[in-house]
Amino acid sequence: MKRLSALVFIAMLALFCAAAAASWTSDEKISEQERRALAERPGFAVESYLSGAYYRAWDEYLADHVPWRIELVHLADRLRELHGLEQEAGIVEVGADIGVDSAGDGGGEAGGQEKRQSLITLSDRLLEVYDDDPATRGYYAETVGRIAEAAPEGVKVYSMLVPMPIEFAEERYRRESDPQKEAISEVYAAYGGRIRTVDAYAQLERHSSEYVYFRTDHHWTALGAYFGMRAFAEAAGFEPLGIEAYKETPLEGFLGQLYRLAPAGDIGERPDTLSYYLLKGRNNPTTVHYYGEDGVFYSFSGKAIDLSFAGKEPSIGIFIGGDYPLIDIFGDGPKGRVLAVVKDSYGNAFVPWLAPYFENILCVDPRSYREDFGAMLRQNGVTDLLVLDYLKVLMLPAYVDSMNEMLAAGEGTE
Repeated sequence: MKRLSALVFIAMLALFCAAAAASWTSDEKISEQERRALAERPGFAVESYLSGAYYRAWDEYLADHVPWRIELVHLADRLRELHGLEQEAGIVEVGADIGVDSAGDGGGEAGGQEKRQSLITLSDRLLEVYDDDPATRGYYAETVGRIAEAAPEGVKVYSMLVPMPIEFAEERYRRESDPQKEAISEVYAAYGGRIRTVDAYAQLERHSSEYVYFRTDHHWTALGAYFGMRAFAEAAGFEPLGIEAYKETPLEGFLGQLYRLAPAGDIGERPDTLSYYLLKGRNNPTTVHYYGEDGVFYSFSGKAIDLSFAGKEPSIGIFIGGDYPLIDIFGDGPKGRVLAVVKDSYGNAFVPWLAPYFENILCVDPRSYREDFGAMLRQNGVTDLLVLDYLKVLMLPAYVDSMNEMLAAGEGTE
């Protein structure tokens, strides 16, 4: 583990110091932490000296009165826990890419970044480790501010950062990762007054015992995205429908991207269930825009839930068909309320939940969209703008670069 070597060094240093000071004694009688009496300093007696009991008594006394003994006991417990973690889990280093170079063909998550990340492999799931990067955090907050500035006056702007699954795992795994709640708070605190923040963290924490994240993939499930929608509803001022209003269709046998990166143990025999939800059988139509090999912006018709991905081995592409530069979802909400979502792939399972509340939802993928962003907002009468990202983007400056490149493309057409 990434902190294990440091802990071992500290343990060895502490043990050395303790050994050097072993001749020191104290008058402490009771260990409150251990709830027991400590060995008393032995008195000399010829009989005990000859039997060897005198030396054993001194051994017990010195062991009980070594300097920093309680701290050493706690440290030993921690090292035993880490040893147990290593026995039940592995850790591998894999690519940290989220598809900066590939969005636009619906292919999703392959791409060209060289950054690496740690992945904890367990018998039943895989967990990405969050490695906090203050510089990228600041860069991201500044860039979201630029996106807000590109929006016409009167457009309500929101930001939602979604925590990674390890944040809600057992404590022994979570402590191998940097804290995410603080990272989200730091980003939100850096925004100007125009940007309204969305607390997806609280919703997911409240429902963390439910199936809100996949075990073999880094995405949230449709259920997790539903709770994200509820957090957005609170910020945006609409009343969300209960999930009981929807019909759930489960698709068995889903093995996600993390499994493809690290097919450890027997996890392949325990695939995820990929579910989708429809309200009264309504599968909202979409227009999908993409760049052809000639660089021209083409389009085709699709569905919010793309059932062509619901085969024998279902794919995450079932949600709006995957990652494209621009997808226009035709909703059933009030006329004139139009939402634009600048998103990574975490937005894909999220946006279908919004169809009852907006007339249109425009999904913009900054990894590939190169049209005039501000003009698109104006031409479509956008009233609300949400920037939604998985917290992993705070580890990846190349993703934030793509957000800036999207804005620069629009500036170049003015």
